[in-house]
Amino acid sequence: MSIQNPLWQVHNALWTLLESDSDFTTAVKSMNRIKYNSTTDREPDKKSASSDDFPMVRIRCIGGTPRAHRTSNSSTLSLHWAIEILSGDQRLATQAYNKSFDVQWAVYKALVNWKSYLYDFTWDSNDFKVRYCRAHKSEDTLTNEDLQRNQRGWQSIWTGETEIWFTTTDMTS
Repeated sequence: MSIQNPLWQVHNALWTLLESDSDFTTAVKSMNRIKYNSTTDREPDKKSASSDDFPMVRIRCIGGTPRAHRTSNSSTLSLHWAIEILSGDQRLATQAYNKSFDVQWAVYKALVNWKSYLYDFTWDSNDFKVRYCRAHKSEDTLTNEDLQRNQRGWQSIWTGETEIWFTTTDMTS
């Protein structure tokens, strides 16, 4: 797998975007950022977790919308993603116990700044651009599902889309 692949470049840029926000890096320890871009770790999700493993964040690709020949000279690929925030705690009353809102605020701020990290890219010596990156919605639930490692707590899932534009001739040559 090539890290030059546009899908990987955009996925990794989403992480760079989040980690560029100091509020995010303060609220979410590096060990609690679940990344799926390892070349060695086939199962990056934690099988069990203690209170020190929260808040936990991961970015998942949840689909896409390909649009070949969208215009007379360009094609697009919209990547749909989810940023999942796991609190590991039911309490919202005090910041000392639950940083879920802190992480959500940091995610929102980072996404507002997307043009600084997700815009111009190069693939196979060809330029391509991200035209927009936006969250569509966020949904919070109190859960004890596997996503929470059987530890009840708040889960916030931010879903969104990143649209990538290519010159069609670059795709066909």
